[in-house]
Amino acid sequence: MMKITIIWMAVAAVFMLPTMMVLAFIFRNSRTADLYYNGLANRVEQERLGQMLKQKGVDTAHYVRGSSSVEVFKAIQNCRNCSEKAHCGEHLQQENANLGVPDFCPNHDAIAAQASVSADEPKPEATPPA
Repeated sequence: MMKITIIWMAVAAVFMLPTMMVLAFIFRNSRTADLYYNGLANRVEQERLGQMLKQKGVDTAHYVRGSSSVEVFKAIQNCRNCSEKAHCGEHLQQENANLGVPDFCPNHDAIAAQASVSADEPKPEATPPA
């Protein structure tokens, strides 16, 4: 009986994996996904996290799509639970984006990684209106 169960689970996994991969692809490229990611990007923008990303030149929509939802929600919670909100506010008031991400920030590593990715990407050139 145990052998049959293991075989059944292996067969189910073989058929489920491609199906789940296709569904994940469809979700990432669908209108529903756009609504989800846009809503998540709006939530990020409402937090200090969004302000910090913007100061570092990172597009929030790009950040949300490039990270897992779990990572984004964890970053939001880290920001909300931060004990250095006063220092963060002072840092965000400074206009120089080259200051880097402050060491006290609980999302330091994630923001710094996104900022370096954004710096490496070519910026789209503005096209003059016709």
